[in-house]
Amino acid sequence: MSKAPSIVITADELSRELRTISSSEIVLLMPVGPLTRKVPIASIDFHAATVELRATFGETLSFPATDNAEIRRSLDVTNDRKFTRYELTFPLGEYFALIVAG
Repeated sequence: MSKAPSIVITADELSRELRTISSSEIVLLMPVGPLTRKVPIASIDFHAATVELRATFGETLSFPATDNAEIRRSLDVTNDRKFTRYELTFPLGEYFALIVAG
């Protein structure tokens, strides 16, 4: 596995990149206390500055695409498969990651 260094991107860049995703393999990783919740995402919708993630089992999760969050993008390569990882950290410490197979 090789991992490129992450770079900081803007909320506009994140929105643009998420709009162009054609992969059906998208996973949301969220810490829940000492655990990490892994949620497969079926689709992504946009409403102004809000991004809605629709889970494969029907749940909808949303977050603001805002420059108040630190947004980092990195590329991982494992066994000839590429994964783009978007990590969002909000001012009060909330964190989650979106991983897109490509």
